[in-house]
Amino acid sequence: YALQPLDHEELELLQFQVSARDAGVPPLGSNVTLQVFVLDENDNAPVLLPPGAGGVDGAVSQLVSRSVGAGQVVAKVRAVDADSGYNAWLSYELQQSAGSARSPFRVGLYTGEISTTRTLDEVDALRQRLLVLVKDHGEPALVSTATVLLSLVDNGPAPKTPSRASAGAASVETALVDVNVYLIIAICAVSSLLVLMLLLYTALRCSAPPTQGVCGSGKPTLVCSSAVGSWSYSQQRRQRVCSAEGPPKADLMAFSPSLPQGPSSSDNNCIA
Repeated sequence: YALQPLDHEELELLQFQVSARDAGVPPLGSNVTLQVFVLDENDNAPVLLPPGAGGVDGAVSQLVSRSVGAGQVVAKVRAVDADSGYNAWLSYELQQSAGSARSPFRVGLYTGEISTTRTLDEVDALRQRLLVLVKDHGEPALVSTATVLLSLVDNGPAPKTPSRASAGAASVETALVDVNVYLIIAICAVSSLLVLMLLLYTALRCSAPPTQGVCGSGKPTLVCSSAVGSWSYSQQRRQRVCSAEGPPKADLMAFSPSLPQGPSSSDNNCIA
């Protein structure tokens, strides 16, 4: 026996064990596992979402310009069903009033969008009252009713039905604009810092005192030549010769002999 109502949307499968015992000595028994599948029934009627919430008496009010063309979406009815699967599949239908002229509006079968079937003219009533039936596909089908009040105006732009996609696109565009502003600020800051560093480096270079050069008072260097006559070009070295009258010169080339001799040998000719 069920101790409480079962709902397929809350509990689809219930599993438990049942034990059976006899009264013998010793008692004998066995266990069995039961799985109870809760069937889905059409027990929830469609519920209208704002604007237009409030059950059967829910109403949607919208201003519509007479300048809208055929096929323009002017309003939308939204509803949800708490059932699952095929029972939650909703359809929308526009109910025509008996004895009234054919309405210039229609409703999307599965979208709930109300659009114009033709261009509005002066003979159309200033106030249009539409009755939209929202049905599910259960057996039997459950129905909710939405009332849409459309007021025709002579001037003004055609109303646009707000949607999540347009709101999301607007937020993404705003975020991209903010990112571009931050990127421009960062590029300007880096460029300014680079220019400042270049100016500082140039100022330091221009204000530095002239250098004395590599030639100055120090330990003299002996450059010796050998009378042996055998020179090794692989040991070529260049010496800079300085004088007090002019800049350093590098005209002197000294070659080390392949058979080195001590600087005290009498065969070597040395210059300082």
